[in-house]
Amino acid sequence: LLSIGYMISGICCYWNIDNWGVDLHSNTVILILVGVLCFIIGDCIALIINTTRKSNNTRKLEVTTTDYILLPNIVFILFAGFNTVVFILSVLDMLRITGGWLQTIGSTIGTFRVAYAYTEERVNPWVVQLMKFSKGSTYAFLFVFMNNMYVGRRKGEKWFKKNMWCLLPIIIYILITLFRGGRSNLIVISVAALFFYYYIWHKQVGWKRSISGKFIKTILIVFVAFIGFFFITRTLVGRQSKLPFFDYITTYFGGSLELLDQYLNSWGGTYGHETFPGILSSLYKLGLSKHAVHSSLEFRYSSS
Repeated sequence: LLSIGYMISGICCYWNIDNWGVDLHSNTVILILVGVLCFIIGDCIALIINTTRKSNNTRKLEVTTTDYILLPNIVFILFAGFNTVVFILSVLDMLRITGGWLQTIGSTIGTFRVAYAYTEERVNPWVVQLMKFSKGSTYAFLFVFMNNMYVGRRKGEKWFKKNMWCLLPIIIYILITLFRGGRSNLIVISVAALFFYYYIWHKQVGWKRSISGKFIKTILIVFVAFIGFFFITRTLVGRQSKLPFFDYITTYFGGSLELLDQYLNSWGGTYGHETFPGILSSLYKLGLSKHAVHSSLEFRYSSS
């Protein structure tokens, strides 16, 4: 998957090489190739070891029967209510930092993102903790939803109507993340949903089975749908880009290589600040460091 990701990134960068005027340094190209090669070698070693273990193991692999996870609707309603409260508190905290609503929702969220990333403005710590609890419950309900979807499809039953309540707290949490100005959690939730489905499928059929072409087709459909949603929500989360769809998406996929090149060849900061902002920030809060560290120390303008 990592190799495929770098391949897609490289193709998108090469596709826009004339528009962006990208000229990667040789050390950047070598670093990418060596990194991908290390992952390929490691994957091959793991595959050989796993194949050897399977050939030496004559025991029949146990298969666990998967069934519906049934929860009372009141559980979903209570957590949906909790997420709604967190959403309201999160919006109020955002308005405190921005000084109120601006011309549009997108401009308000954009102003909040800049203030949070590049100034001393901080989100209320109580809101942060409540959002963590909301995030954890969201992944729990996501697992229940994916499990019941698999069981319903396997049994040929109408599963969606029975499990639509699972989506309510998940949707509200997605709104919370969008109003924070970021879409990274959308990517994480999408990957988690695929992983949950993959785990549940193997749990039912056994771990010796390989994924089918139908599953790969489903992943591609979800991927395309997510890209469309990612593009549509750009103005909602404060992005001001006017690029058309293909140019916008390829900028996200391929522009990272240019930024990596800048990081390796023209960065004047201190190594570790961008790598461990969470640890350094925690040390500052505990009084063990004299400097407050933000996760975004510098803002780069690039041709991509």
